[in-house]
Parts: sequence; C-alpha cells; structure tokens
Amino acid sequence: MIVSYILFISTLAICVLVAFLSEKYNSKALSQIIILLFVFISGCRGPEVGLDTINYISIWDNLLTGQPVYVEPGFRWLIYSLQKISTNSSILFVVCSFIIYELIISRLWTFRTALSFPIAIAVLYMTSLMPSMNTMRQYCSVAIVFYVIQYLLKGKYIKYILGIVIASLIHYSAALALLYLPIVDMCNWNNLKTRRKILWLLLVTIAPIFFGLALSFIETEYGHYFENQENAVGALTTLKIIFIMASFIVSKLWTKQTRNLGQKLIQSERILIKVSFIAYLFGAALESLGYFFPFMSRIGLPFSLFGIVYWGILFKCTLKLRTRRLYFCALVLLIGLPFLIAVLNNAYGVVPYYFSWS
Repeated sequence: MIVSYILFISTLAICVLVAFLSEKYNSKALSQIIILLFVFISGCRGPEVGLDTINYISIWDNLLTGQPVYVEPGFRWLIYSLQKISTNSSILFVVCSFIIYELIISRLWTFRTALSFPIAIAVLYMTSLMPSMNTMRQYCSVAIVFYVIQYLLKGKYIKYILGIVIASLIHYSAALALLYLPIVDMCNWNNLKTRRKILWLLLVTIAPIFFGLALSFIETEYGHYFENQENAVGALTTLKIIFIMASFIVSKLWTKQTRNLGQKLIQSERILIKVSFIAYLFGAALESLGYFFPFMSRIGLPFSLFGIVYWGILFKCTLKLRTRRLYFCALVLLIGLPFLIAVLNNAYGVVPYYFSWS
C-alpha cells in the first residue's frame, strides 16, 4: 500500500515539475513526457486495478470469441481493430489511455497562453487519472470533445460537430457537448451577425421539443441510473459551486483583456475564459446528481472536465498575488484533499496499484 501511495504522489510531483519546465522553456517535447507518464500509470495497470477494469477485459474477451456485447459501436470497432494487432487486452488500456491524455494534454498545451500549464496538469492528474481507469470509455469520448472545442472557438463548426459525432460513437453522453454551440455563441453574442442571433432566438422557441426528445433519450439509455436513489448530500460540490462563482467575480474574468504580465488575450482566449466558467459551473451542478442517484455524476463529465482549464486560467489571469494565494488554498481544499482521501481510502479501486506485467 505504501508503495502505491508513493507512486501516485511522486508521479504527481514529477508531472507538475515537468509541466513547469515545459512552460518556462516553451518546450512541447517536455509536455510529451507528461503524456507518457499519464499513459504509463493508467495504461499499464494490472487487471484488478480499477473498479471497471475487469469489465473492460470481459468486453474484450467476449468480442474476441464472437459473443454479443452491448456497448457503443465506436468502442467495438476500436477493440476489433486492436485485436488484429494483439489478443492481449492490455493493449486496449494503453491505447485508450493514450487517446485520453494525448488529446487532453495536447489541447492544454495549446491553451497555455491563457492558463497556467502546471496548475492545469496538477488538476488533471488529481481529478481524472484515477477516475479514468474506471470510466475509460467515457473519458475517451470526452477527450475528443475537449480536443475539438478549439475548432468551435475559432468558428469551425463542421469540424466541431464531426468531432462530437466521433466521440458519441464511443460514448453517447458526448452528444451533450452539442450544448457548447449555444454556450460559445452566448459568450460571443456581441460579435455575432444579426442573422445568427435571429436563428438562435428561433431555436429557443422550439427548444421545448428538443428538450422533450433529450429527456426521452436519457430515460431510455440512462434511466436505470435513476432507479436507486440516495440522499447522501455532501458539502464538496456545494463549496465548489460557491468558489467557481465567487472566483469569477473576484478576478473579474468576464472583463479580462490581458494576462498577468500584460500580454493581450486574443478573442478565442477571451471566449475560452467565459466558456470554461459556464462549463465548470454546469458540470459541478450535474455532478451533484451523484448525491441522489449513484453514477449520475458522470453525466456532467463533458462539462466538468473544463474545470481543469478554469483553474489554470485563475492562476494565469489573476493579477494580485494575495488572491492567487487564496486560490491555491482553495485548490488544496477542493482538489488536493479529495485526491489524497481517494488515494488513502482506495475510492476508485486503484490501491494497491500494480503493473500488468507484475
């Protein structure tokens, strides 16, 4: 157990240090080392590391022997492709881990001018590494969403929608990322053409129809998640929601035109700041469903993942050192402490950790 604790804590420290050096020296090569570290821990895990790992092995074995498996077609196609290379299920975890962290960390590197790369990597590690060993399929789809959001910020809507389609083939919940279309336009409302504004106003009038169809889809695909109710309301999500709103106001992020050192933010970066705030807040609110319905906190993942961006932006775009110190305390309380408790209490079934070749 002690070895597992040392592994998770020391790898976190190494990732943050390498992220600091990569940002300081503007070295993309160093950022690739971080990807390899994430993939090494997540992808090379043993079959009993993670609560869902054994289920993925079962899916792999069933497809290998021609038995029916009821998962999204994109995930089945991925497995079929990998089984042409190897019959060992370990390759699935390595490839999925690479998809997740190559896409997420590469996009964080793109965003580094608007956020603190070391802080973003620290938050990614503490909030996503262990959960991604369980909800691996959803993390693959969300990583695709996270990567293609850059196209949406630059107005390349067809590329973005194509990315959502691909992500939805791996996990249907990625379709929720279509909500980023109105979110981004809302954050850029003053710069929209009149024709586009009229289109959105017309869509609002027929929104109840789409809302009804969405509810029907959710009930069909995920209704079983609502069957077992709980009332274990916790304080963490409430504190997180309060902090998100308070920090956005205190740092006046909606007015930001420059970073800490006075460099100008480009238009897509100013939109990213607003989008990350709305997405993180919305994701945290959806996560609160987990207090009442087991597993339903996962539905907020396409949005809550942008908390990584939001934390990085806070430290990059907050001028006062005293305020940044307060944010660091909040980071320790809201992100660091839950991570430490999760490691010590084996919340995700990853402790004791051992490698697939052990």
